[in-house]
Amino acid sequence: MTRNSGQLYAAVGSSEPVPGESVVKDRRDRLEEMRRLLLAIIPRERDRAMK
Repeated sequence: MTRNSGQLYAAVGSSEPVPGESVVKDRRDRLEEMRRLLLAIIPRERDRAMK
């Protein structure tokens, strides 16, 4: 992840996570996927004409 929140989440996740390592990995993967989708969608929507 390149954003600050991703770096913070990774730093917090570097110690033993309370919910379990597999849960934390799954959540990090989901956050990364959402981040990639938003980075692709938002610029396209900004260029779209308002109706």
